[in-house]
Order: sequence, then C-alpha cells, then structure tokens
Amino acid sequence: MPKGAFSHEHLVRIAGVVEENELDAAVWLPEPVLWEWAEHLFGLLLSADAAVGSAVRAQSTAGLAPHWNPNDTRPSQVDRVLAELERCIADVDGVEILRLSSYPGIAGAALRDQVLQVGTGRRKTSGELRIKTGASDSASFRLIEAAAATADDPVIVISNDRDARTYFASSATVSVFPDWWTLHRPLLRMSPAHEVQRLRIATELAGRLETASDVDLTGATVSGGSGTFPLLFDSSLYLSVQVDLQGINLAMDYQELDISPNGNEITGEVLGSVSLTAQAAWWNDREERLEHEWVNDDNVGAVIRFSATRAASGWDITIVGVDVD
Repeated sequence: MPKGAFSHEHLVRIAGVVEENELDAAVWLPEPVLWEWAEHLFGLLLSADAAVGSAVRAQSTAGLAPHWNPNDTRPSQVDRVLAELERCIADVDGVEILRLSSYPGIAGAALRDQVLQVGTGRRKTSGELRIKTGASDSASFRLIEAAAATADDPVIVISNDRDARTYFASSATVSVFPDWWTLHRPLLRMSPAHEVQRLRIATELAGRLETASDVDLTGATVSGGSGTFPLLFDSSLYLSVQVDLQGINLAMDYQELDISPNGNEITGEVLGSVSLTAQAAWWNDREERLEHEWVNDDNVGAVIRFSATRAASGWDITIVGVDVD
C-alpha cells in the first residue's frame, strides 16, 4: 500500500486482476496490518481535528464567524475507525482477513518476540525513550506462515520491508516481492507453480552474482571465446591457453532455472558479462625459451552457469562455468 497507508483503490485493483484473469488465488490481509492502518488513519484525523480547532479559535479571537464546524472533522474512537475500515475491505471480493483468533498462540509468540527482543523485536527511539516494538510484524508474519502451511499453492507477500525478507528468506512456500508492480506481470502467467518459483528466485538472486564475496568462482570453467580472444584460443599458435574467471560484472536475464522439489537447490543459466584473464604459452625458437602472454578483458559477454543452495542468510552460490560469446 502507498506509504504504509490503506488504499481501497489499490486493494480493489489487486483483487480485480485476480478475478479478471480467473486466477485461483486469494488476497490475504493479516489482522494486525488492519490495526496499523486504522491507527495511522486515526492519527491523521486527530491531526486534522487539532488544525481545525486552532483555526476556529483564531477566527473567534478575530471576531469572525467560524468557517468550519469542528464536529465535522472530530474523529470518533479508533475502534470505530477500525470497524469502518473492515466494512470497506469486506466489500472487496476475494479478500480474506487472517484473524489472530483463528490461530491460538500466535499473539503470545509475537509478544514474546517483542519483550525478549528476538526475531522481529526491535527498539525504537522516541526522545529519550527506547521503546520495544515488533509484536505487530511478528504476528503478521506468523499468521501468513501458519496460513501458508495449509495452502495448496505458493504464497506471495508483497512487502518492501527488510524484516519480511529476512523472516521468509528460508521459507520454501512463501515468496516476498518488493511491490505489486514487480509481481503484476508474472502473476498473470502463474498457472504452473514453478513459474512463480522461477521469478521469486531470479528476484532474490538479482545483484547477488555480480562479484560478491560470497559467490564461489573457484573451479569455474571457461569455454568458447573465439570472438573475444581470437589468437589465444587458437591452439595451433600456442602451446597452452589458460583462461580464468575473475568476476561477474552483470547478470541480467535468467534463461534457465532448474529447481529441486523442495525449492532449496537450483541450477541455472543467466546472460551477463564477466571479467576474464587469459594466459597463453608459446615457444620462442629464436631465443629457445618459453614465452607467456596475458590478456585481460573486463567486459566479456557470456552465458553464466551457476548452482545455488538455500542457506540461513539467503543463497550459497557457486559459478559452475561461463560460455563466452
């Protein structure tokens, strides 16, 4: 939702895509998220009421008739705002609220996370105070996790929140996308479940292959390259040629992804560019000695072959080889 606030139009748009394309999907809203929206909206109403009250008092002091009736903007209790919000959501077909009452134990576990400062538990500074927080996020994530455990299809969380990405990083059933627009187009092609997995993994790996310290380049083979190193790859001119992969500069288009049934192991290919160092050896007849030549190229187009295993921190990635253009 825009800036963390509830947008009825946005919710209708999401539900409309599901209905219009006859997707076998439902939109879930964790109950604590509704509470957060209601409190945020109630705060805006309180601010508006204070501003109107100040304007009315200023007009009265100046001897002017009030232009506003404070009762027109004065908010009701936050519970009433929440009830009105729930009625608004109930009018949207295909939307289900995940209630805490349906999953006993989650509220207690979420409160424990906040008090013990584990999981999503955090401290926020407010003036001189450091306030414990995180129960709401914990409860929302746990609700999604519990509902996903009994779902037949993949579950997608739309959130750009770092805690959401961390919480579901090791989940084989829940994928996190940063926003609706990232998901919109592929969602329309989600008939085979593995297509959602493919997009989810490509999203998670975006930016990870590019010369990261946790990407293993050792043992990667290099093949092809007649256009990049036309002489060094000519075995008739050199006794030997050794080409080593120095780094991945760009990984931009995932062509193939093979995923294990549990979603924890993948192999794949991606188009990109790499940095290579080539060393060639040749025999100098005139001086009767072995000579070496080196060539470096930091922008070589290639198909990058890799494997990855899901770990607690994300993915352990190994570059298997590169096929040079």
